Amino acid sequence: MSIRNLAASLALLISFALFDSAQNARAADAELTPKIALNFTWQAAYMPLLYGQAKSYFKAVNVTPDFVPTRGSDQALQLIESGQVDYAFVDSDTFLASAAQKKTTTTAVYVWLDKPTLDVVSMAPLGGPSALSGKTFGTLPQSSARTVLPFVLRQNKIDPKSVDIQALDFSVLYALFLKGGIDTAEIHAPGSWQNLQAQAGALGKKLYLTRMKDWGLVGYDKILIVRSALLRDSPADVKRVVGAINRSLTEALAHATDAEAYDLLKTVVPQAKEAPIIADWHDYKDLVQKPGRIDGRVFDDSLRRLKAVGIVTDIPSVNTLYANQVR
Repeated sequence: MSIRNLAASLALLISFALFDSAQNARAADAELTPKIALNFTWQAAYMPLLYGQAKSYFKAVNVTPDFVPTRGSDQALQLIESGQVDYAFVDSDTFLASAAQKKTTTTAVYVWLDKPTLDVVSMAPLGGPSALSGKTFGTLPQSSARTVLPFVLRQNKIDPKSVDIQALDFSVLYALFLKGGIDTAEIHAPGSWQNLQAQAGALGKKLYLTRMKDWGLVGYDKILIVRSALLRDSPADVKRVVGAINRSLTEALAHATDAEAYDLLKTVVPQAKEAPIIADWHDYKDLVQKPGRIDGRVFDDSLRRLKAVGIVTDIPSVNTLYANQVR
């Protein structure tokens, strides 16, 4: 055998050895069974998690997630702070307010939905923020809309007092709106928009959606946070979990069919109706633009808004609040 052929053979053997070593290392990874709180019940925006399970993206890295539906970001944050879950999806305002008040022991690691979903529904098109002047706006007593809308109006040089903001119980909010008792109301897309639109259609009414992001609202609707101690002590495990989540999302956005989306959600929401579910999935795909890495500027803008409306008094160093786990 010539020296050249011998060198080639050795290089090939080394290549095979390295490949086998990598495969054995992957096989040796201990199974992870993270509990992950959602920031609401199962909905179309979370379908990619089910897609990742169905396509074995979690299994491929020996991760068996346990997803925990909740009533909202507040509960999800409570679950992670009490140690009942390892990870939680929350909206960035909830996380940042808690971080600024030094009430959280978590770190943000991933963006699932990089735009705010707080929107306005109306019976007639709204030409801009000024179109709300002289109108009523219905929201919920615990909703962030009570502070967000006045902030957005002021940013657009509109007197917030020109809008009559009414805090209503959820059981009457949309019923009153559909009856014409209030002019506009808080809505979320993806979220409540498609179901309300279906209700209105059955009554022969046409609704219009206006996104507050188009009026300058900045924020993340869904981010993933992890207990800081877990990130410190087991960074490779965190990266493995977040990597599987990221693959599930990117692959679902690129390849999941409407039929797959509906069939998967039907397993966790048996009462789901096909048309609104699929439409909600399209709302999510239309809204999400840059999932994955957290942009510190968004956190900074959001904290400044939270300070302007009196929710926080001090703005912490943004760089200490997140540690991106995907490139």
